[in-house]
Amino acid sequence: MNIREIAESTGYSKSAVSLALRGSSRVSEAARQRILEAAKAMGYRPSPHMRQLMTEIRRSPAARKTLRVAFFNNWDHPFLSGPEEPLRGFFEGARDTALALGYEWREVMTRESSEQTALLDRRLSFENLDGGLVFPSKSSTFFPMFQSFQAPLVDVGLITASARMQVLADHYGNTGVAISRLVEVGCRRIGMALGSQMLAGKSFRFVGAFSSIMRDFGLPLLKPLNLAHPTGESDAIADYVVRNDFDGLIIGPRFDVPAIHQRLLSYGRKNVRIVGCAGSYADHNEAGVPGIEEGWARIGSLGMHHLSRIIENPAGALIEQGELILVPGKWSNGRGALKLPARRSESSGGGRPRE
Repeated sequence: MNIREIAESTGYSKSAVSLALRGSSRVSEAARQRILEAAKAMGYRPSPHMRQLMTEIRRSPAARKTLRVAFFNNWDHPFLSGPEEPLRGFFEGARDTALALGYEWREVMTRESSEQTALLDRRLSFENLDGGLVFPSKSSTFFPMFQSFQAPLVDVGLITASARMQVLADHYGNTGVAISRLVEVGCRRIGMALGSQMLAGKSFRFVGAFSSIMRDFGLPLLKPLNLAHPTGESDAIADYVVRNDFDGLIIGPRFDVPAIHQRLLSYGRKNVRIVGCAGSYADHNEAGVPGIEEGWARIGSLGMHHLSRIIENPAGALIEQGELILVPGKWSNGRGALKLPARRSESSGGGRPRE
């Protein structure tokens, strides 16, 4: 018998049940009595050791020598041993901010295993951790969930079905900025090309955003191009552009933009505007392409800042539970031949194109 089962039985949140079982005045008397009666009927018996541990965890930061957080890694290798983005950027931003705030951090690996996560759940409930950040997994279907581990958690860079706070890139807003910039320079037929992982991943919502915003602008909507391997696909992208008569194109990361331009030139399409979106801007910047920098390290840093705020202000944790924080990207206008002309306004989205 655990707090989750009591919460499901009574209809209250796990946090509310936990507060009621501790006799907190932050839960109404009626709710507390209902929860206590349900717990008694279900045979709930609190663990003295767990109660002592949680009391120590909930002590004010001023009363503790060191605050400790877990960084949950759902991949099969440590954060620093692989080049994968955006995972590495999320981690580095969170790590640097944790150290700047005076927190100790430790990497906890689930290896995308429900069995491993269950073992960690039981083990971590007895460790003196004040909270944790949950980072994206390699699979779009694995999200670690915890029952016994009751410290506050924040999801970084992914959307989950949990009630935890989530900090991630504003994919809808970023896509809106990219479309708006293309519209302002006269584009009226705009396509989108992304890698298949970007399209399938639940943490990415670019295609939905693209569809909605194109309709908002009153522009024709054609299906985005799904490429299994972004590199070496310049022929497929050029064919997609020519076949649909696009004058604007939004691309994801790791595309060979110079090769795409050369292929478009061979088709006589020299005026197609290309904008980078849906990822790090570094590789687009190398080719002089204008676009959105999502700022993965910034997202990790903000996740750690919000986790720290919840840890050090537990009274506000219930209010912030389940909050979704969308972090806008930053626009860079590119350089050289691929640079977009100066904008006529600073509007970042919405509205229909001027005729």
